[in-house]
Amino acid sequence: MTERELNEVRELRSEINDLERKIELMRGALMNIVPLRDGLPQGHDLDSRVEKTVVKIGELEEELLELKKRREVAKINITAGICAAGLSGAEAAVIWRRYVKCLRFRDICFELNYSDYHVFRLHKAALKKMLVEC
Repeated sequence: MTERELNEVRELRSEINDLERKIELMRGALMNIVPLRDGLPQGHDLDSRVEKTVVKIGELEEELLELKKRREVAKINITAGICAAGLSGAEAAVIWRRYVKCLRFRDICFELNYSDYHVFRLHKAALKKMLVEC
């Protein structure tokens, strides 16, 4: 397993969040455009803007679905990497929370009730095992 593979879920999560925000903004813009149509004579400019926006939203939703599929595959790969590396339960818990659940170290400490030092030590040891294995 490489560092890039470990960080892929986090990167995809960020891309997915950005894309979801973009889709919601476009839907909001669409909702602002459509009510205007009812009180106005039908114009081709307005109709084409609505059509283009709807098509773009559809394309972005397809892209979003593909990113979510990639994220799930990346999660499975990380889980397989955890198993293959023979990590201790605590090491696996830290790695899984960090790279699959995308938690901050502070949140991992809180969830596991471990000190910062202990979590960092477990993280470093786990990475050493996982990155050496491959």
